[in-house]
Amino acid sequence: MVVNAAKVARQTSGYAVAWRGPDGAIAGGSLELDGADLVLRGAVHGGRTVSRRVPLDRVSAVRVGREPAERVRGAKSVILEVEGVGAIAVAPLGAAGAVFELSELVSSLRAG
Repeated sequence: MVVNAAKVARQTSGYAVAWRGPDGAIAGGSLELDGADLVLRGAVHGGRTVSRRVPLDRVSAVRVGREPAERVRGAKSVILEVEGVGAIAVAPLGAAGAVFELSELVSSLRAG
């Protein structure tokens, strides 16, 4: 499937997500597409705001995390292997099947 990133950016307002970065901290917020980057914004426990920009060209692998250690807040997650950073686990919230939709979208955007 070929995906036009500009078209997706116009059509997608983003996803409500929870995510865990390589440091193990879990945040809740949103994931949006900004040009050729995925942008995670939200808050960690205690209310401190955080953001992380993930350039799509630095994502070396995308897969669905089903194992207990790969889940975020108990939900299946999309595991983004980011060069020079490590694994970021992103769990879409609220919509059945969204983890597979997000995984397919990121994979398609990476491909070009």
